[in-house]
Amino acid sequence: GQTVSIKAFAFRILWDERTARVELRTRDGALLAKRAVSANPPTIRLTFPNGGEQLPLGQPIKITWEASDPDGDTLFYTILYSSDDGRTWLPLDADLDQPYYFLDTTFFPEGRTYKIKVIATDGIRASEDVSDGSFGLVAGQRTSFFFEAFLKKGEFGKIDIPQEILGKVF
Repeated sequence: GQTVSIKAFAFRILWDERTARVELRTRDGALLAKRAVSANPPTIRLTFPNGGEQLPLGQPIKITWEASDPDGDTLFYTILYSSDDGRTWLPLDADLDQPYYFLDTTFFPEGRTYKIKVIATDGIRASEDVSDGSFGLVAGQRTSFFFEAFLKKGEFGKIDIPQEILGKVF
């Protein structure tokens, strides 16, 4: 096997709308990677949470969005959150390839000024959408939930979510 070393980097460059291709080259001019610039940016719309929701603190939340690319390019997503109504943003994850993200709210503080931002990119062009309004993470909320138990007939199962639940398989 060959040892592979991966290094991340980022550069800010002035963008010229006439750009047709972006290339990454070594100092000696050897081509490392290239990407054609597509004609159109992707479109994206955050669907949940989008404002007004009061969600249970300490439980996973499925954040969802709809996105497409008019040029048919593969899209990748970056997701960020704000706890101060969008004044500042912190990243949750990047390079996602599905239009959803499960947010574990276990270590988030209770609050009512949360927002989500999702950025879609085709590798060059990008678009974003932000929650239309703030949503809350509220302690003590009760929601419905489901679980699967694989037990033999007559055995008892126990699960803590967030209270003790006992069940018997018949």
